[in-house]
Amino acid sequence: GSRFLIHEDGEFTMYKGDNKHAGDTEEGFPGYNTHFASFTSDFNIFLFSDGFQDQFGGAKDKKYSFRRLLELFEGNINLPLVEQQRLITDSFEKWIGDTEQTDDVTVVSVKRAILKENNS
Repeated sequence: GSRFLIHEDGEFTMYKGDNKHAGDTEEGFPGYNTHFASFTSDFNIFLFSDGFQDQFGGAKDKKYSFRRLLELFEGNINLPLVEQQRLITDSFEKWIGDTEQTDDVTVVSVKRAILKENNS
């Protein structure tokens, strides 16, 4: 199923989405679950498809894995988003190498920073 991450106060929280894909239809489908979160400080939200973590590559032609993806996000969380984007793209391209891309890949990150007033 799909997942998304929220980084706030120095830690990640993972939310699991429904196993039902957008556009799937089934009689009696009750609808999707809604998740709510309250924020008290700066935060990042990471939305991503499973294409990145499921991509084969590396020295042993294995899947990238969710663990590696989380480590990539964690290791670069304090950088500006444009720099995070470059590092995520570079990591994917290095991992995939000459391997064919397995699936579509989407990574979206939104950062909210509370602006501090300058009283000087």
